[in-house]
Amino acid sequence: MEMDVESTSKLIRGKKEICVFYNDKIFEEVMSNLNPKEIMGISRRSVYYWKQKERPIPVSHLVSICKNNNIEKINLVSLSTNSGNKINLPESNNLSLYHFLGLLLGDGCLCISKERELKRQSYTVRIAVNSKNRINQISRLMESLFGIKPSCHKCKGCYEVCIYSKALLFFLNTYYEIPIGEKYPLMKVPLRIKNDFDSIRYFLRGLMDSDGNQYIYRGRLCFQLRQKSGEFLSEVYNLFHKIGMNINGPYFDKANNSWVIWCSKKNIVDKFINEIDALKI
Repeated sequence: MEMDVESTSKLIRGKKEICVFYNDKIFEEVMSNLNPKEIMGISRRSVYYWKQKERPIPVSHLVSICKNNNIEKINLVSLSTNSGNKINLPESNNLSLYHFLGLLLGDGCLCISKERELKRQSYTVRIAVNSKNRINQISRLMESLFGIKPSCHKCKGCYEVCIYSKALLFFLNTYYEIPIGEKYPLMKVPLRIKNDFDSIRYFLRGLMDSDGNQYIYRGRLCFQLRQKSGEFLSEVYNLFHKIGMNINGPYFDKANNSWVIWCSKKNIVDKFINEIDALKI
């Protein structure tokens, strides 16, 4: 995945630094000419391993090298902490990624919690599902995107599909603006997908798979999408319009304490079924 160096620098967090593997010709050329003495406190052996891509390079050093050589973007392959799971980074044109982001903003969350027994923090990317079939679908989706098999847990009234990874959690928070913890006050449509027709459709499909549904109302097929955040749903409303689906704006459903997008117009419902519901996931 090609990432801008400024965004990558925001991954510098905490004591256990996030490290990355790269696949970038310009950066490789810079590394081949790099004098290890230029990096304070790092052994020649470590720099050698970075050059040979045998070990990941800490983000702080990668960013420093990029800025010293006027590199603004770099192609990254995977990331991890020194002792954590290695996470593959999907290409930005991988449409399944946008379906996943829709699911995550709908029924998922990024969670940092403290494990008292081990006296350490746990970093979790989780999506709640209500059936065993959905567990298999979402597990396969997450494994195909990030190269790691998720864990599945049963909790009150649902199941949770989880990946435990500090690196993935901070990547999703930094690069796609997914809130950590209580998400509703801070939810927004990631800026990186707002102007791409196909990514919008897959993102909307993810939201519909989590917080949406279709039903018959007075003999007509309808679809709706519910969210606690009115501001977020207003941004979603704009996405529908960007792909030519001129639905009505969201309204507040006082009885259910939520905001709703709802449509029963046949031409729009047909377009929704053909262009979003029919997407191959």
